[in-house]
Amino acid sequence: MTEAAAKKSERARNTIIISLAVIIFVLLSILFLLIYTIINTDKVYKGVYVDGINAGGLTRDELKEVLEKKYKYELDNLKVTLVTDKHKEKYSLSDFNVNFDVDATVEKAFSIGREGNIIERLNRIFMVNFNEEIISPEISYDEKKLSDIVASFHEKNFVLVKNPSLTIDNNAVIINSGRHGESIDKEYLENEIRNFLRNRNISRIDVPVITTRKEKADPDEYYHLICREPVNAKVRVGNNNMLEIVPHENGRQIDKDFLNETIKDINANENIVRTLPVTLIEPEITSEKLNENLFKDALATFKTYFLTDTQYNINRSENLRIAVECINGTILAPGDIFSFDKTLGERTEEKGYKPAKVFWGGEIINSVGGGICQVSTTLYNAVLQADLDVLERHNHSFVVAYIPIGMDAAVAYQTIDFKFRNSSNWPIKIIGRMTPSNELVFTILGTRENPGKTVEYYTQVVNTTNYNTVYINDPTLPEGTIVVRQDGINGYVVDTYKVVRQNGQEVSRFKLNTSVYIPLNKEILHGTKKEQPLQEYQEYTEHTGQQADQSPGQLPEEGHGQLPVQEMDTQPGKEPARYQANDANDGPIPGQQADENAIPSQPAHENTTKEPHTGNHAEEPVDMPSN
Repeated sequence: MTEAAAKKSERARNTIIISLAVIIFVLLSILFLLIYTIINTDKVYKGVYVDGINAGGLTRDELKEVLEKKYKYELDNLKVTLVTDKHKEKYSLSDFNVNFDVDATVEKAFSIGREGNIIERLNRIFMVNFNEEIISPEISYDEKKLSDIVASFHEKNFVLVKNPSLTIDNNAVIINSGRHGESIDKEYLENEIRNFLRNRNISRIDVPVITTRKEKADPDEYYHLICREPVNAKVRVGNNNMLEIVPHENGRQIDKDFLNETIKDINANENIVRTLPVTLIEPEITSEKLNENLFKDALATFKTYFLTDTQYNINRSENLRIAVECINGTILAPGDIFSFDKTLGERTEEKGYKPAKVFWGGEIINSVGGGICQVSTTLYNAVLQADLDVLERHNHSFVVAYIPIGMDAAVAYQTIDFKFRNSSNWPIKIIGRMTPSNELVFTILGTRENPGKTVEYYTQVVNTTNYNTVYINDPTLPEGTIVVRQDGINGYVVDTYKVVRQNGQEVSRFKLNTSVYIPLNKEILHGTKKEQPLQEYQEYTEHTGQQADQSPGQLPEEGHGQLPVQEMDTQPGKEPARYQANDANDGPIPGQQADENAIPSQPAHENTTKEPHTGNHAEEPVDMPSN
């Protein structure tokens, strides 16, 4: 190759290089210009869609204008219909307080391809161009409005399930078949409405209805609800001893086969009512019968006697009066329990009780409230005659004179009580009184249920323990003087029996209880004081009640010459009084004697007693009345 050719070839090569360089420069300039134009455009990039609108190539203002027109139209015209089988409701966007944030939506669309560095932006712009980017509008609505609309629609479609029901009306029963219940799925509806508000691409929402089936009526259950036994009218006694009559209830019966067929019909249908007749059964004791027979019979009357001849006996009788007033008028409904302790409470001077003699720890002492055991004893015998159940009864430590042995009832506050139950089917009222003729009387009013039934009681002495005589030297008495300080009382073991007769024929005879009485020693004072002047002795006899002409060494007549326990209720050395054969209602008269096995003519009632009180523990003012 010649030098000229070589130069020519070199020039051509340089030209090509320069041309390529120019082309590359131009291309790069164009590319940079294009990139600059793309990066700095004021329009939304191609491929961006906003709520169904192609926003690519639109400026902010253009896109805003398009969206405002779209949303205004939707707010004015777009509605959704909520539909069930029985109801439909239309609601517009304004019902939900819908608000479109157009500016925020435009900015959201405009931000596509404008975030990150140039490479990231170009990559995003390139990707959007081939893969559409859909922008959801910035929308808000009132959740409370939405909940209220759902609740309202639910209420309009709600049907409360009604299970079969039974109504009892006088002499008929009414059975209602009931019906199934309906409600909508509120959670489902709320989600569908939210979806509509976000997309606004539906105009109808079909709301599913939830069905609640009614229960099946059970014929056996209904039969037991309808049928019942009659209930007698009864009384209720309040804390203030006021009597309230609880009305009777008629019993009911129904044809079971007819009921079963009716229940089948009820279970197979809805919204039907069937009425069935029932047979009413009147109880034995109606409200009218209860009113007519309330307290009409004197079930029993029993009385004992008391004295008022001395101040001691006057005090004792005052104790009796207070105790009787506490008991008088007491009403017991059937099954109610009477407690002597609970009714009287503590016997105190503040309540008016006075000191009188009582048995205490095997001795005779003065104590406030002495004598009221005569009240409990008199009431006890009335209760026996009235044929009521005795729950708790104790005999005295020693025998008492105002009642036959085995028929007494001792009490001691919070120690031993007298309790009985109204075991009849009718209420009873206790009437207590004291008469001017010194009678303590208890009458039990009620309703006699079995006029042909009588109860009688008698006692048998099982064992007798004679009292001991104790001689006590007394240095205060003149030598040779003998004074009875305390009379003796024999001890006894006594069985009490009950005889039940029906129309005069004996039905049963059994031992009711056993009473154990301990003996009380007779105490005689023997004077040991020497050289006592006769005058002084005579003054002493005036004090003791001894006859003035009685010589110092002479034993006073039994029952005289006692110290201040002269108002005792037993007589030393004599058998205790027993039931008289004439009239048990009058009670025994102290000092009279009767056959050991004599039976009272007035019936009384069986009692259920605790173990007999033996007197081995201290008794409360268990009373010691005078003879």
